[in-house]
This record gives sequence, structure tokens and C-alpha cells, in this order.
Amino acid sequence: MIAVQTDLTASQLPDDLTSFIGKVGRAIPAGVGQGHGRVSRVAETWMSTNNDRVELTAKQEATAATQFGSLGSGNHFFEVCLDETAQVWLVLHSGSRGIGNQLAQGHIKLARDKAAEQALKLEDPDLAYFIQGTAEFNAYIRDMTWAQDYAMANRSTMIDSALRAFFSFVRVGAEVDRINCHHNFTQREVHGGRQVWVTRKGAIKAGTDDRGVIPGSMGTRSYIVRGKGLGPQLQLLLPRRRTPLQQEQGQEAVSPWRTWPIR
Repeated sequence: MIAVQTDLTASQLPDDLTSFIGKVGRAIPAGVGQGHGRVSRVAETWMSTNNDRVELTAKQEATAATQFGSLGSGNHFFEVCLDETAQVWLVLHSGSRGIGNQLAQGHIKLARDKAAEQALKLEDPDLAYFIQGTAEFNAYIRDMTWAQDYAMANRSTMIDSALRAFFSFVRVGAEVDRINCHHNFTQREVHGGRQVWVTRKGAIKAGTDDRGVIPGSMGTRSYIVRGKGLGPQLQLLLPRRRTPLQQEQGQEAVSPWRTWPIR
């Protein structure tokens, strides 16, 4: 997810933003399999800088390049939001597009095949795994971290395009602050004196002062959050959306987050 605070307030926006929808749709293509139809200079630079970190087919590389800077489908979205002080934010939810899933599915299939060859007794085939230190494990980590970086850069590129379109539309405005955070990601961390791989599925890191974005759904409130660093939970609690009423009732004290709602 990514969120940008602007220097605009609600009073500076036009009464109707309907005509902006077409502008942002052209700046950020959305939908299954959609992309820009061409490789932008930003995409070309990022892909060429990072192409030695991953092994892609020619088709995958071409698709990843043309989809760089596009939104995708499903629960991915772009919104213009207001916070509790009527400050204007742009919020966007997207990830690594199709290339991340394609890379993951390839490794999942390989893990299943290896498990079958070794006659491993698994409760479910989806629990197949690689052993750290093996070539298969290293290849998986390589592709996964590349896909996570692609997702991060993809969001940055989209929000840059959205900001240009938005400020052009309202004829004023500047960026004040930006938060770009992963969810559904894995990284190596130290917990309990040990180096471990932590996977946050549907969650974001809540380390001390880590900032994050908890997106709403179809127009419901989103939240800008700052982590409290609750170590015993591996800073891994799910970023549940909470209502202003819950905050007033003191539930903030047991939450891993300090929250600021935007809508």
C-alpha cells in the first residue's frame, strides 16, 4: 500500500471529482492483464537495473515491463481521501501484478514435485517446502525479494503519475509526506536472538515507529498507522481496521498501532 499526504485541504477541491476519474484511469491503467502497452522510461530503467537478480522468460520480462506502473484488479484501488483535519491524501493499493504470482507458482510446483520425489508425508501438498541453504531455497528467496521490490517500485511509479494528474486537475498542490509499505511479504529479521524469516500474510510490520497504511474497502475508512513494536508477537499482528468509537473506548492501549483515520 502507499499513501501520500498533500498540502491541500477539502476546501481547495472542486465540488465534483467525476471528471478526474478518466484522467487517473489514463495515468494508471487498471484491470486484469492491463498495462501501458509500451515500456516507459522509468520501467526500462528499473528493469535493466534489476534484471540480473531474477530469471524471467522473454514473455515475462516484456509483460512485467509494460505492466510496471499499472494497478491490476481484484481489491486493488486508488482513492482520493480526507483525514480528520480535512487534509487531502491519495491512497493506492497494489502489488507485483501478475509476475509475482507467476514466480511464486513456479516455486510452489517445484516444492511439491520435490516433496513427491522424496515421499515426504505432508498434511497438505501446499505445505511443501525448501530447506534453507539449498539451491532451490536460494532461488526462491531471490525471486521473492525481486518481486517485492518490483511491487514497491510499481506503487511509487503509480502514485507519482496520480499526483501529476491530480495536481494538474485541481491546478494546485504539492506532496507533503509519503508512506509506502508491503503487506503479504517476507524478510529476514532477528527475534529472540535468532535470525529468522518472518512472513506477514495480510499484515504489515508494526515495529517501533514503523509507519503503515491499512486500506479500507470500497470507500470505507483507511488508516495511517505507526507501530508500537510489540516484540513478543514478532511485530506481526494483523492490521485490523478499528472504528473511532473503539479508539474512544481505550482499545488503543492494546493495539499494536497508533492510528489516524482517513476517509
